[in-house]
Amino acid sequence: MITCDACGHELSARLCPECRDHSPANAVFCCHCGRKFPKGDAAVKKADVDPFDPDNRVLCGDGACIGVIDENGLCTECRRPLSESKNIEA
Repeated sequence: MITCDACGHELSARLCPECRDHSPANAVFCCHCGRKFPKGDAAVKKADVDPFDPDNRVLCGDGACIGVIDENGLCTECRRPLSESKNIEA
């Protein structure tokens, strides 16, 4: 298991067959020993995409909130639904 240094969120990981240490699941090379992972070995599937991935996240519409909309449509910080948070004016 590995965690994000910035937020502490648990990340998907893959085990290196060379050094037996963990790297992010989508890594091409081991972060510790540099060994190249075989193609298709523990490949990340679309279903495994992290909802907190910066490219795929939806931010809360409340200008004062730093939350992200989760898989249930609620803000992770203020718990407002996406539809309600979009209507809040800053």
